Amino acid sequence: MKKLILILILLFSNIIVSQQIMESNYSIVFLNEQEWLKVDKILSEESPENINLISPIDLLRYLATENHLSNSNIKSSKYFIPKSWIKKSDVNQLMLLINSEKKSRQLTNSMACCAESGYSTVGFEAMHLINLYKIENYNYPTLSFLMSEVGIKSQIEMIKDYENWWSEQ
Repeated sequence: MKKLILILILLFSNIIVSQQIMESNYSIVFLNEQEWLKVDKILSEESPENINLISPIDLLRYLATENHLSNSNIKSSKYFIPKSWIKKSDVNQLMLLINSEKKSRQLTNSMACCAESGYSTVGFEAMHLINLYKIENYNYPTLSFLMSEVGIKSQIEMIKDYENWWSEQ
């Protein structure tokens, strides 16, 4: 009985989050300072053991939040996020955000020799998270920037690729 209630709560919370994302026209709500600090602390740890305390949407909200604490366009992480962290229900929510051109900080791995200058977008970071789900040997944060990896493909062209892939799932 407890499992059923937990499943129902989880299901309804995912529906509510999805509706909130859709209603806000591919944008996400910023984190308040306390929420931002929680995510920042988890990403600053040596290992991903606490990553399950946040959701992929929380991570995107963190990257998109501009405040006096986020003084860089890059957040460096010492670990790769485990593939098991992304679930199909997360991908459903992330697909709603791939169109977003909202400015976002990049999440990079501390082993990367350099990061692309400038900001990423919520859409590109959502695509990174989707790649974590769909590509077997994909690491996030990557050692390179997604916009560099795709070369001449625009975000709009990439969106079509992702939508086609998602429609086949």
